[in-house]
Amino acid sequence: TSVRKRTRMSEAGSKRVRKVLYMAACSAIAHSNARRSEYDSLKGNGKKTMESLGALIRKILVLMRAILISGIPYDPALKGCGKMRINLRKTPSGG
Repeated sequence: TSVRKRTRMSEAGSKRVRKVLYMAACSAIAHSNARRSEYDSLKGNGKKTMESLGALIRKILVLMRAILISGIPYDPALKGCGKMRINLRKTPSGG
């Protein structure tokens, strides 16, 4: 972080992926009660609008990765990513 400039979103990675994640976060804020409450909580803790949106984008990305790696379908009843422990080790094959 710099003392003279305000923080900003990173431009690393695919522009197309960033656009899709941004739109997913905006849609989640507009339609999802769980994501909206996370966003409001971040804003309530003193984060600015784009900082809160960036944090929400990261949460969505982490959730997507966990679903992809685990193979377990998404369950909206789960309150957070950290609550569920997933065993990512492969089961030993007999033979």
